[in-house]
Amino acid sequence: MPSQKRLPSGYKRRLGEKMNQILAIDDTPDNLVSIKALLNMLIKSCKVWTASSGQEGISIAREVRPDVILLDIHMPEMDGFEVCRILKDDPDTAPIPIIILTAMKTCSHHRVRALELGADAFLTKPINESELAAQVRAMLRIKAAEDRLRQENERLEEQVRHRINDLMVANEQLMLEMEERESAQQTLAESEIRFKTMFEKSPLPSIIIDAAQNILAFNDKFTELFGYTLDDLSTAEEWWQTAYPDSSYRNRVRQSWETAVERAVQSGQDIKTQVWEISTKTGNKRTCEFNMVPLGEVSLVVMNDITERMAVETQRRQLERQLQQAQKMEAVGALAGGIAHDFNNILYPLIGFTELLKEDIPENSPLSDSVEEILSAAFRARELVRQILSFSRQMDQEVGPMKIQPIVKEAIRLSTSIIPATISIAYDIDKDCRPILANPTQIHQLLMNLITNAYHAMEENGGELTVTLKEITLTPQDSGNLQVGPGEYACLKIKDSGTGMTEAVRSRIFDPYFTTKGVTKGTGLGLSVVHGIVKNYRGEIRVKSTPGRGSEFEILFPVAGKEALQAPARITDEIPRGTGRILLVDDEPHIIKIEKQMLARLGYEVIPMDDPFDAYELFSARPEHFDLMITDMTMPGLTGDQLAVKCMDVRPGFPVIICTGFSDLIDKESARKLGCAGLLMKPILKLDLAHAISKALKAPGK
Repeated sequence: MPSQKRLPSGYKRRLGEKMNQILAIDDTPDNLVSIKALLNMLIKSCKVWTASSGQEGISIAREVRPDVILLDIHMPEMDGFEVCRILKDDPDTAPIPIIILTAMKTCSHHRVRALELGADAFLTKPINESELAAQVRAMLRIKAAEDRLRQENERLEEQVRHRINDLMVANEQLMLEMEERESAQQTLAESEIRFKTMFEKSPLPSIIIDAAQNILAFNDKFTELFGYTLDDLSTAEEWWQTAYPDSSYRNRVRQSWETAVERAVQSGQDIKTQVWEISTKTGNKRTCEFNMVPLGEVSLVVMNDITERMAVETQRRQLERQLQQAQKMEAVGALAGGIAHDFNNILYPLIGFTELLKEDIPENSPLSDSVEEILSAAFRARELVRQILSFSRQMDQEVGPMKIQPIVKEAIRLSTSIIPATISIAYDIDKDCRPILANPTQIHQLLMNLITNAYHAMEENGGELTVTLKEITLTPQDSGNLQVGPGEYACLKIKDSGTGMTEAVRSRIFDPYFTTKGVTKGTGLGLSVVHGIVKNYRGEIRVKSTPGRGSEFEILFPVAGKEALQAPARITDEIPRGTGRILLVDDEPHIIKIEKQMLARLGYEVIPMDDPFDAYELFSARPEHFDLMITDMTMPGLTGDQLAVKCMDVRPGFPVIICTGFSDLIDKESARKLGCAGLLMKPILKLDLAHAISKALKAPGK
């Protein structure tokens, strides 16, 4: 079957169009051209469509619904008889008159067959212009008459149907009205029962009030939630006084309702939903939505208790604030890594050259104290970087036996530089208090947070800050109300004489992001961090506070047992020296300078390189020329771990030590898995560097 051609948009007849539509179907293009020209010349107001095959003609006829079809009999694939049969079998195209175009020699049985298939007329080729025009006009008249007749029949039939339907509807309506009159009283009674049941059993608290402001009914849910019955409240005035005991709040509610009702009356719209807090019979507060619906002489007030929903919404907003704060802290953490890397690179030469200077000056030199102070300040700066990384969770906290006393004294000493003279500091540190298992940086962070909180509590009016440390023993009776068991504990107390806290505030001080300070003074994380540190060390923290009289934080840390105190043997303070050729790689010139001097003093020959690619090229040319490589981690183009792997591929087992100010790409474990001899964190002390080199060169297979 030939494929159907897509009709152009103009094929669809527009509603009410007057132009006659004529379709000519002939497989001879010249015939189609002639027929179209003749029709356009002889028939006024006509549109002639042409089709060069039977299938195309059928498609156009079904789409356009022409008024007359001129159909050739002899066509390939599908002849005129088949086309005529298909069109007359289709209800949509059957009414269209078909004029068969035949040749002079066409036999009579062909004409009979065409007539039997539904053809309406014949034209013999060659076509006579006058005969063509007369036949087409005749068919158009017949078609128009048939269309009018059909439309008139349809109109009459539609009128009859409508009339019959109207009579049936009227009859049914009459019967319904008769039935409704008979059952009106019963229906009304049932309706009242249904309304009463719906009102009483509604899941939403509801009230009915009449025009005189009398309360006619409370439903069961109202009494269940709020406790009131008609014996308690019988008028709207009693409702106002009881549900809103605070006069100021009551006036606000009343004014809002009056305004909402007035606007609804003026606009013709529903009364706007109100949201208010009401007091229950037991004195509890519930938040509700109120909707008032006028029902003739009475009004229905429907309430929706949204107390829990409001609590969830409040919690959601709080979680959103926490998420925002967490995202800020994540950004701070990312910044901390960059700061740590740059700051450690700055500290490295400062500490290194100071160590060298300490070696060079005479033992009794007046400069010795100054050099020690420089080193002490540099070490504090190094610890500060570690605290920043710890706070941003980018540095592991090593836990071991430690004495708290030096940390407490250091924290007090640092605090004196930020605490004003209006606040005095007193302390009592027990020098015999035994060590605890902890990380010095975290203990220092804990102390600074607590001291800073105490300072803020006394900032406005001054006061006294007291820090005490002693060892205590908890008996089973003492630990009954605590989350720690009996035993020996280091007891640390920080007490202030500041503003104190209410019980409501005290109960929430360890919640993340909870703060009573302004946005410029706190994030709400300090005490949460303190609580986390204490619990991580299986300790206990207790808080005592009275508004206007200050606060006291008492922290208990379990003292370290004998097993914990048996720590591995420490690396000797004696600096090991050695010999060998070291390839030193770092893109920072001042780092190369200090490391080269350190290594030279330790007895090693140093080949410095400030470009990792040049270093690899040098090493790969003479891999046996070097005994060890020390490389920075963060370098442009090629990182230290990548350089180490490339060099170890050239010479398996080649010892490599990686140095880094900070990198989230490598740690001791990952460096070990790569096959590196060690990982050193900048700033590197000369002693640590010497031991790392000695260990790397003595390792088996090196």
